[in-house]
Amino acid sequence: MAITASSNLTVTTISLTMAELGPLNPLPVVAAELDQPYTVGEGVPEELQTSARYGVVPNVYPYLMQDGYSRDAAPKELPAVVLENSKLKVTVVPSLGGRIWELFDKATGKQLLHTHDAPQLANIALRKAWFAGGLEWNIGTRGHSPTSCDPLHTAIVHTPDGKHILRLWEYERLREVVFQVDIWLPADSDVLFAAVRLRNPNDHDVPMYWWSNAAIPETDGTRVIAPADEAFGSDYATDITRVRPTDHEGYDGTWLVNSPHAADFFFDIDPSERRWVVAADDDGDGLAMLSTGLLRGKKLFVWGQGQGGKRWQEWLSPGGRTVRRDPGGSGADAV
Repeated sequence: MAITASSNLTVTTISLTMAELGPLNPLPVVAAELDQPYTVGEGVPEELQTSARYGVVPNVYPYLMQDGYSRDAAPKELPAVVLENSKLKVTVVPSLGGRIWELFDKATGKQLLHTHDAPQLANIALRKAWFAGGLEWNIGTRGHSPTSCDPLHTAIVHTPDGKHILRLWEYERLREVVFQVDIWLPADSDVLFAAVRLRNPNDHDVPMYWWSNAAIPETDGTRVIAPADEAFGSDYATDITRVRPTDHEGYDGTWLVNSPHAADFFFDIDPSERRWVVAADDDGDGLAMLSTGLLRGKKLFVWGQGQGGKRWQEWLSPGGRTVRRDPGGSGADAV
């Protein structure tokens, strides 16, 4: 990783208290690992059912598992890149999957992403190790990316028109493609831009799944909305079926604290609609994510208010509450 400073980009470090990732498991994963947590039920169009079946991989080979970590956390300094203007301050951690760790709105004084100074590792990603918080990049197949806890190649690109772009990239070995994320923050812009590029060096088509996953603070007044009345939903105990998030099993699931258990809502956005999803608190502040048409899906996930969901939230973010919003697909995002 080689990065240099630029006018509105600063190379710095941040301090986090977390466990070491530990050694890789030397045993290759050759047995089936990636069983679906649910099946597709009634009301899901055949096109989406076909896409869900397409390109499924049995395991994460040739990656090795990252299951050698412990719960023995200690302070550590990590390299970071800060993009800042008069409206926003954005902190990116290249050594942890290129995650956008903080997105600070100067007008409201609020962190728009859920973040934590002591993130805990847990067996959630495709290679086991994963931590909650920030906005992450996921590629290849269903599940948190093999690069969730890996360092990404990082550089600052100076464009002919004067832009200073933070570029992150890596070769993804499940699909044998290169993914690239460019992040930039124009002067006085209240919008952070991220452009995703996927390069396929093969002489054949490659199945692809891309999703950008943002963790947001969960409060009693937080609601997540998108331009759709219906969604394809699942509570991980039932099939994915067509549901109405605002009237789901007797509650309005768009208000985060209403969900009694973990649940997914894949918003069924009409192709003619702009692709967006918003999380707003009771002040009307929050995070909006917009994308090009290629990034077709917008999804709400909650851990839920039950015993299991609260336990997961406490395990991953001691003393904090968090919920994830997961837009899926491929294209360019504005966050």
